[in-house]
Amino acid sequence: MMSGNLKKINFSSPKFSFSGFKTTTLVWFISGLLIVLLLSTCWFFFSSLKQYQETLSKLDTIYNEQTQLNNTWQSLLQARNTLNRASSRHLLVINKMKTSNTDIDSLIEFYHKKITETGNYWDAFTSASIYKNGDEFAELEKSYKALYAALNELSVFLVQGKTYDFLNQPTQGFQDTFEKNYVNYHQQLNSNYHDIALASEQLYKQSLIGLIVTISIVILVTLFIRFILQFFFIRPLNQVIDGIEKVSHGVLYHTFDNKGLYEIKLLKQHVSNMQSKLIDIVKNIYDNTHHIKVELGDITQMNHDLSIRADQQAAAIVETAASVEELDSSFKLNTAHTNQSCQLMSETSVTIEKSNELISDVVENMDDIVDFSKEISKITSTIDNIAFQTNLLALNAAVEAARVGEHGKGFAVVANEVRELSISCTQASKEIKLLINNSNDKINHCFQLAADANDNIVSIAQDTSNINEMIQSVALASNEQTHGVSQIHLAINELDNTTQANAAMTRELQSSLKALEAQSDLLEDIMSIFHTEPNNPHEAGDEIQQEVKK
Repeated sequence: MMSGNLKKINFSSPKFSFSGFKTTTLVWFISGLLIVLLLSTCWFFFSSLKQYQETLSKLDTIYNEQTQLNNTWQSLLQARNTLNRASSRHLLVINKMKTSNTDIDSLIEFYHKKITETGNYWDAFTSASIYKNGDEFAELEKSYKALYAALNELSVFLVQGKTYDFLNQPTQGFQDTFEKNYVNYHQQLNSNYHDIALASEQLYKQSLIGLIVTISIVILVTLFIRFILQFFFIRPLNQVIDGIEKVSHGVLYHTFDNKGLYEIKLLKQHVSNMQSKLIDIVKNIYDNTHHIKVELGDITQMNHDLSIRADQQAAAIVETAASVEELDSSFKLNTAHTNQSCQLMSETSVTIEKSNELISDVVENMDDIVDFSKEISKITSTIDNIAFQTNLLALNAAVEAARVGEHGKGFAVVANEVRELSISCTQASKEIKLLINNSNDKINHCFQLAADANDNIVSIAQDTSNINEMIQSVALASNEQTHGVSQIHLAINELDNTTQANAAMTRELQSSLKALEAQSDLLEDIMSIFHTEPNNPHEAGDEIQQEVKK
């Protein structure tokens, strides 16, 4: 937009030629001119600021002098007033007049404080003064020292009680002289303050005039720089831009003149070289586009055939994958049944081992029962012996009862009962022995049966172990077969996916080839807007406008 606006500005051509004048030289010239202008402006404003700062410093110094001098005068008056008050109290004390306050020492102390402040204010005033060499300052200093000494002398008289000397001391004359010099010095400070204020106002006017002059110079320099840039840089550059715009619209036979700065001329030369290269490129594209279309047709036909074969191969692989999947399911089912059989045989082996252990426990318990039967036999033998002895004792008791006669009847009855009990015990012991013998026979028979069962169970356990090992071998083989079939199934699925992907790629390639053919046709249409020679300028311009509208 900026270049378009600059092209509308028309200036008269300069009378001298700048052919071969470098842009860097022009930039350095403009930069140097701007730097000189900037430095001049900065120097002017810094000078004005420095003068203004000096003026403010003088005004501040004068104000500080006036402040310190006023403080000195006020402190002197307060010190003189304090001495007068102390003298009045001293006279009251001498005349023995009644008063509520006769403290003189506090007033003397206050006087020394004020006279010390006066000295400090005066020192500050003399250090801040910028007019120490003037006559007014000398007279003021002389009268100050006289008044200061007089006040100190009054304080000494007052402390020593010399009332007459205190009253006859000419302090008022010293004070009047200092006041006169104080007023004169103040008038001088006010006059100097007024002169500095007038100088500050004059400095402001000069600064305003300098600012106006500086702005005028800046405007003139800006117009001069714009004039130089317009004639020696922007206008030739706009010519190059116009040529580039024509190239972008397909007009490749545009030529440039040999005007402008060195870099502009170099740019025109490079743009001309670019046009030559573009002409060669356009011609090569025209020549190669037809060959590309022919090759694309052949590739499209081969891709179509490849797509058909890929679809057929994909269908065959799908059928093979289905058969392998059925075989894989059968192998998995057999493997599952084999694993279940192996698991059942393992459980059976465990059950047989437990049964063997139980039979062993039964045999051990039978041995214990036999031992218990032997113990019971011993106990029954002991009972038989006891019953026999009891029978003998009962017989002896009956004989003794018969020998005694009438007195032994009761004893005979008891002996008879004991004998019957002994006979019953003997009969019971015989029956127990008979039962124990029968039990021992049956236990021995059961023991033999248990031993035979144990041998059979051991044989069954051995056979079961052998069967379990064979089933485990069958299960391992079935698992390996199932794993192999799964690997085959995965390979077929992967092959199926690859085949499907290849088929999809062939279809996508077919679409890409069609799109590439369309792009080739579009490339021919686009390249038709380029004109390598001005055969029909009016027709070329119409085609360019139509393409731009598209």
